[in-house]
Amino acid sequence: MGRRPPYAREEDFAVHDFVRCLLKGGEIDSETWDRSAAVLSPETMVDLIGLTRRPFPFEENIL
Repeated sequence: MGRRPPYAREEDFAVHDFVRCLLKGGEIDSETWDRSAAVLSPETMVDLIGLTRRPFPFEENIL
C-alpha cells in the first residue's frame, strides 16, 4: 500500500486508518480503535466493519 493521502479532516484520517487495518489484517489495533472512536460515531464504525467484511464461502453462492 502506498502513502497516506493528505486528508483535510480528522474524520477522513480515522476512516482511512480504520479501513486499512481491517483490509490488511482483519483486526483493529487498540491505538487505531481509540483514535477512530474519538472522532467517529459507533454507528459509523460498525458500518465500516460491515462494508469491509469478507463474505464467508457459503455466502458467495447466495449473493
